[in-house]
Amino acid sequence: KWWQGVLQEEKTYSSSPIRALWVQGTGITSMSQQEKIQKALNKLDLIVIAEPFVNEAAILTDRKDGIYIIPAATQFETEGSVTASNRSSQWRSKIVDPLYESKPDHEIMFEFAKKFGFYDEFTRGMKLDIKDGEIKKVKDTFTWPDDAADELARTVKTIGLGGWTAKRLREHQENWHLFDPIT
Repeated sequence: KWWQGVLQEEKTYSSSPIRALWVQGTGITSMSQQEKIQKALNKLDLIVIAEPFVNEAAILTDRKDGIYIIPAATQFETEGSVTASNRSSQWRSKIVDPLYESKPDHEIMFEFAKKFGFYDEFTRGMKLDIKDGEIKKVKDTFTWPDDAADELARTVKTIGLGGWTAKRLREHQENWHLFDPIT
């Protein structure tokens, strides 16, 4: 219900309204709340949409300025782990390079973090060399997407989401032909 934070028509936990919206990797609508969503979109100072295709955030508003669409790569143009809402996860391999000016989600996020001064903090966890729960050293660089997947594997404590290292997910992908989809 992000629109409540914009419209301030209901009690929220913020003393000031949301003035900007960044949409990446998700839709924004609720079929039953489209009127409020449209009203909130029109009230925002800034809307940024980082998606492979124009989504409903761009078409529900009639605004002519303050809206930016960043071309994000599709699932075929990037690599890494993907997790569904049912807590299943798998490794996704890049099939083709991103077309035109599109960039993978992580590159967009890295550029955003650099622009607003928190890139080092944002990427710190991927630079940690951890063995037996202890930091052995902080590396100068990280390998995307492996170090990101490994950071999640060691920090996520939710049942069913732990231990999914890049190595383990890649091996699962490489051995799909051995799994019976029925049993």
